[in-house]
Amino acid sequence: MPTEIVSYDNRETCAVTLPSSCIPYTGYVDPLIEPALPCRPNINDVAKKLQLLIADIEAKLGDNTTLDKACLTTLTPATATQKDINQRLITELCAIKAQLTQLAQPIDPNLIRVAVNLLCLQDPACTPQSTYTVQELFTKLLVGYCNMENRLNAVEQLLNL
Repeated sequence: MPTEIVSYDNRETCAVTLPSSCIPYTGYVDPLIEPALPCRPNINDVAKKLQLLIADIEAKLGDNTTLDKACLTTLTPATATQKDINQRLITELCAIKAQLTQLAQPIDPNLIRVAVNLLCLQDPACTPQSTYTVQELFTKLLVGYCNMENRLNAVEQLLNL
């Protein structure tokens, strides 16, 4: 006795096969796709619109595997979701913003230390320091300038200029 071959979706067992374009869609229609559907959509209309929306979303998101992650070392683009990428970017931006906020605060010049050779401005009576604050440098420069101006005034007085 020959065995009857039935397709995997069992269409042969249905009484009448109707194309999905003939079956009216009676389910919920989201307001996102409702304007794009005819007033009495069939199943094909809804499925096609959803496929187009999914393709549009995929195109806009792009392919994460091609991302150049540069300094985002904790991110693996091949497996990262868009949410993961967005969160990592937000975290990095917040860290940069915090650093910029710190930089915007007034800086005490005494906290900035500079290594510099003061050459002739070095006080020979004192042990030279390896670093100086900005305020110490300005003081040394002003004292050196004032000493030089005083000497020039003394020379001018001697020469009656």
